[in-house]
Amino acid sequence: MYCTQRYPKRATGNAIGHLRKHEVHSPHCTKVSNAQRTLHSYRQVDAGRLRELIAELLVDRRHSFVEVENDKFRKIIEYINPLAVSKMPKSANTSRADVMKCFEVVKLIIKENITAARFKIHLSFDL
Repeated sequence: MYCTQRYPKRATGNAIGHLRKHEVHSPHCTKVSNAQRTLHSYRQVDAGRLRELIAELLVDRRHSFVEVENDKFRKIIEYINPLAVSKMPKSANTSRADVMKCFEVVKLIIKENITAARFKIHLSFDL
């Protein structure tokens, strides 16, 4: 698709905003004024959220807690966002603690949902 929108060559803010709207990232548009973000700037990394996502990955894919110490895994994260590597758990003990913390939070949510249920809940197990 072709966009016919035109902007003056001296001002870059509106043009860059327009490119973002179209989700276009050009390697030629790397710098703008200090008041504006660049197209290639990295998003701030929320350490808590990153650790939560890694814990979910470890549990979902049944990976070992030691996976966070794996150099290849760390290189992938660093490639995506160099700022994120410093916010990752550095040891298997930390990733285990993160998984256990997530488990406790989810366990409370499940208890609340069961308590708030309108009807009796019957559980059966085929052992």
